[in-house]
Amino acid sequence: MKQTHTSPLTIVHVLGSGHCGSTLLDLILGAHSKVVGVGEVVNVYLHNFENPTHDYRCTCEQNWSACSFWSNVFARMGEKTRKSMAGRRIAHSVFRLLFIQKKKPFAGVKPGQRIQLKTFLDNHHAMYNAIAQVSKKNIIVDSSKDSFRALLLSQDKRFNHVFVHLIRDGRGVFWSYKRKYGWGWRALYLWGGANLKIELVKLKNKRAKVVTVRYEDFVKEPEKIVKRVLRPIGITFEPGMMRFADSQQHQLGGNRMRFTKSNDIRMDEAWRRNLTKKDLRLFTLLAGWLNKIYKY
Repeated sequence: MKQTHTSPLTIVHVLGSGHCGSTLLDLILGAHSKVVGVGEVVNVYLHNFENPTHDYRCTCEQNWSACSFWSNVFARMGEKTRKSMAGRRIAHSVFRLLFIQKKKPFAGVKPGQRIQLKTFLDNHHAMYNAIAQVSKKNIIVDSSKDSFRALLLSQDKRFNHVFVHLIRDGRGVFWSYKRKYGWGWRALYLWGGANLKIELVKLKNKRAKVVTVRYEDFVKEPEKIVKRVLRPIGITFEPGMMRFADSQQHQLGGNRMRFTKSNDIRMDEAWRRNLTKKDLRLFTLLAGWLNKIYKY
């Protein structure tokens, strides 16, 4: 039976490009006694509740359909919400987001699948409340990294919202994409496009508190940076957060590091050894200007 979590909830939206260190931040924040990290929870929209086709592994190493935490969350969301969210991918375009009228629908992947803004907000309201009920915590870290989605969700005045913009040197992201997928200019488009959208969202945002941090600073001085992130959330640092691998967590999606048992935090600068001169010239030509703005 669906219930409503009565205490005010805070949703911490981690924004950034892929390979920016969001999984590590999610794990550390999620190790706080008052916080639950749920990872890339936008993936719930890809879930078929009757016959799972995208059965991602939770950080607890169970498939999310078998994970007791997510099973309880899905049960508490209620059948109406589950049916509304099942198998639906929400398409966000710049114009649809920035000039949306409340009566206009979002188009899904399949013809005929459409969702109103109110339904979109109500679905997330039910999901976040269910997460709070199961975790018994009123601060939720959502590291889906979708800036337009976060801006839409921040319109929901039933929650407090915090945006954490996590920036990483574009050359590091470039190498991560190239190593994993063999991408070149497309990786630069994804890194630059993601951060430019976030800057636009930060300008348009009227409700959420915003904190901006660099991945490199975070890894060099994690305790200092985590304290800065916690300030707008309104909670204090706990030393146990740095032993994030020792606590059972339930993030959906994210870097494979969430399955390791190590609390080590290491700087990943493999790009310095692996990017060729041609790669660096391409990066400088297409994205070097944005990297300079972020003081790299």
